[in-house]
Amino acid sequence: METSRFFNAVLFAGNKQFLSLAFEVNDILSMTYQLTVEIRKKLALHEKISKITNDLSANPVPVFNVQAESKVIHTEDDQEMSEYKAIKRSRKIGHLLNELYFLEGMQNTIYSSIILNTYSQFEHTLNKICSIYKNITNAPIEYKDIHGNGIERAVLYLSKLIHVQQLKEGTVWQQLSHWNKIRNCLAHKDGILNQPSEIQAATALGLNTISSRSAIDGESIIRVVISPDSIEQFLQLIDQFMEKCIDETILEED
Repeated sequence: METSRFFNAVLFAGNKQFLSLAFEVNDILSMTYQLTVEIRKKLALHEKISKITNDLSANPVPVFNVQAESKVIHTEDDQEMSEYKAIKRSRKIGHLLNELYFLEGMQNTIYSSIILNTYSQFEHTLNKICSIYKNITNAPIEYKDIHGNGIERAVLYLSKLIHVQQLKEGTVWQQLSHWNKIRNCLAHKDGILNQPSEIQAATALGLNTISSRSAIDGESIIRVVISPDSIEQFLQLIDQFMEKCIDETILEED
């Protein structure tokens, strides 16, 4: 991931009080993006291994048996054969496969956890932005003194007390409001969407859903599915919004 938009906005504004936070945000976004990339790579490797083992499934020699080095496996595809031998020679193949099977089975849970953690970091960052602006502008109250919580309280503080302009204008805020609903579903309902507004939010964000039946009462259940693409979408969105929080006009007055 390239340098974040928030980081660049802080550098352009030239305000030292925001600089430490800009580095922190840039690191968080970069590490989260890289984590998603690494998980994607491992899942792609799992698919590749599965294809090779399926192609060789008719052969009597046990697949990935490290002790079977002396056996000869016959295949018509020399490239697949070389890939198979390279994998078989690895002494860590058992551990690798266990990890890959775990990732495949738990990927939606893992991706949901990434969204929840990133959303929490986003809220924390907005609160820090509020505190820095209070120090810069000598605002009469802190964000904690305003009724409410989460990103709504931070944005209310920035808009009304600090006078950061146009935070709720445009599609960025609309999408964040949709993500707020999805975040609440992930945190409190295991991703189940049982309100029209929640289903509309998932649709507006282009998120996939799966339908099933409740084991308790047989009722239809719709659950949101988080993917690497949706994580990247969310990372880009919060970066764009934090960029909007850096109001050069206010910082120039300082």
